[in-house]
Amino acid sequence: MRTVWLCTLLLGCGAEEDAPPDCAADPVTWRCDIGPMIDTYCVSCHTGGAKGDFRRYAAVASRADQVACGVATAELRPATCGDDWPPAEQFPAGQGPHPTDEERAEIVDWVAAGAPQ
Repeated sequence: MRTVWLCTLLLGCGAEEDAPPDCAADPVTWRCDIGPMIDTYCVSCHTGGAKGDFRRYAAVASRADQVACGVATAELRPATCGDDWPPAEQFPAGQGPHPTDEERAEIVDWVAAGAPQ
């Protein structure tokens, strides 16, 4: 699924086998999976200042736990999220677009895996 999405979004191709070979395999990475989602859902607000520049891996990775807590659905919310963390599905704020539950789960899993680049 993610390879087709990446391929269609970034390359305009129609088949999974057209994806770059290094992005076709697991695990989920910033470059192949999470970065494109962050570009779609977060970068319109996070381009610098106090909100951080989410066009950069380091900015997202440094806030990965907070991102996971605010992106996760209530069912997927990490146990490490306390009362002072963002509520479930707070991110992204605004009118949209908003990630699917599958995309939210992928971001949470990426953070749990150590936010691989």
